[in-house]
Amino acid sequence: MDLSALPYLKSSALRVILNAVKVINRRSGRVVLCSLNGYVKEIFEGNCVKDTLTIADSVESGLSALIMPVKAA
Repeated sequence: MDLSALPYLKSSALRVILNAVKVINRRSGRVVLCSLNGYVKEIFEGNCVKDTLTIADSVESGLSALIMPVKAA
């Protein structure tokens, strides 16, 4: 998901995204958020979601992250 044009994130939108991530993870899927601006990136990092999704600096690096195998926990 390329979020470079997203200037802010309401708490209700954050809840929707995090709930979707939970559903996707339960189904063995993966979520990569790409090109987050500083404020939105801080929100995701501050909500301790690094274990449930990947944050990539660009769409290209996000696609590479999807291709790479998942690390065993």
